Amino acid sequence: MKKWRLHILATLVSLCIFFVLFELGLRILHIGQVVEYVTDARWGYLMKPSQDVSTYGHSVHINSVGLRGPELAEEKPANRMRILFVGDSVTFGGTRIREDELFVRQTEQRLAAKGHLVEAVNVAAPGWSPQNWIEYITNRGLDDADVVVLTLPECDLGRPFSTLNTFGFTESAPLFRVQSVFGYLINAYVHPVAADGPIGTETDFSKNVAAVSRLLELARNRSIPMIVVFTPSVPSSAHAPLWPRFSVLVDNPVDLREQLRDKKYFMDGVHLNPTGHAYVGDAIASEIDSRVSGISK
Repeated sequence: MKKWRLHILATLVSLCIFFVLFELGLRILHIGQVVEYVTDARWGYLMKPSQDVSTYGHSVHINSVGLRGPELAEEKPANRMRILFVGDSVTFGGTRIREDELFVRQTEQRLAAKGHLVEAVNVAAPGWSPQNWIEYITNRGLDDADVVVLTLPECDLGRPFSTLNTFGFTESAPLFRVQSVFGYLINAYVHPVAADGPIGTETDFSKNVAAVSRLLELARNRSIPMIVVFTPSVPSSAHAPLWPRFSVLVDNPVDLREQLRDKKYFMDGVHLNPTGHAYVGDAIASEIDSRVSGISK
């Protein structure tokens, strides 16, 4: 009996040492930290302000208003064009994509290389449906935007209003990163959540179409140029046959659904990899350069 107790004690001590070393390794390598969120009854949720998160070996910055990216000036500089990017996790990019790899920043960089003075704002959150982002914009405004870029993946048409529970997001990150890693493995292999989220009802389809229509109206009423980008879900989403309900609303969309149909542009069939972000950023920058008059230099 005494030997068994010693054996159990030694096993427990070994496990504790293993988890401590594992935790230290994750922190040294900047792996395993998760984004924290704040709930809001109006738009569901947004990232907790002022946090730097390292999930995959590099830092993702959430600014003081809860959006991904650098801080915004209290007043928009008069000589800069502000481009407001609106969307879901495709626009947010996910914590696997570095900030400078996002098509939001790729667009900014390409226009800057041509001598334009621009500032890109990333109004997007993982899992948002059009019902989420239209509520955020309706309540918070368009941030003095000079151009609005809306990215619509095929799967967005059927996505219902999202809450933290929809995708298992959390308001408070686990104390230990080991917990996050094991939680990720469980979600990925035991209780997987589809990357494109649940399919909603006919009511959700109608609400999402209304959200796009409302954003177009807000931009039109303020005489703000708006560019709408269509991206695919690979393989083709179950929502694709309903796509005309989106497309009829938009004049001259940047329709990239066929160009991006190849899986080489995606991490999981919905979310773009760095190659996909570069392709989309180039397309958006070209569109802004050719269609938006008065862009600052």
